[in-house]
Amino acid sequence: MRDVALFGPDERIELMHGDLHSMATPGAAHGKVLETLVRKLEPQIGPASNAVAGRRLSLPPDCEPMPDILVVRRTLAEDECASAEDVLLLIEVSDTTLAYDREVKIPVYAKHGIAEVWLVNLAGKTMIKFRQPRERSYGVMLERTRLDVITPEKLPRASVAVGEIFA
Repeated sequence: MRDVALFGPDERIELMHGDLHSMATPGAAHGKVLETLVRKLEPQIGPASNAVAGRRLSLPPDCEPMPDILVVRRTLAEDECASAEDVLLLIEVSDTTLAYDREVKIPVYAKHGIAEVWLVNLAGKTMIKFRQPRERSYGVMLERTRLDVITPEKLPRASVAVGEIFA
């Protein structure tokens, strides 16, 4: 698609339900939260897992989103997409994309069996933890505030203080 100039060479795009979507350019606050989350999670997840930012996730047949952070159970090759089976934790950091992430991306992650998703709401300074995927939703949705500490279910030795994400 880039060859026919539908998208610029540096434009971030993702495939959702067979349609290409241009992704919002992340701002400074978004980048800071991503760096903080990776820095806090990486030493806690162990050598068999890997926290990667900006990596594509292959969800056949027609979705290839680009979550902000994936914690995967193995090291991915540089140009390799992760699969749903690889994902231990998926994190989306949302500012202007909060509605899109909740209404479009979260149901896709549930449908493909992503066990746990954290949705960081930059504007509200909260985090929503989704667990127990169902057909197009999650059975458990827990909103956490600055005073809470959260731990991924599949990574019980890792934890993040929500307040530290927004510091």
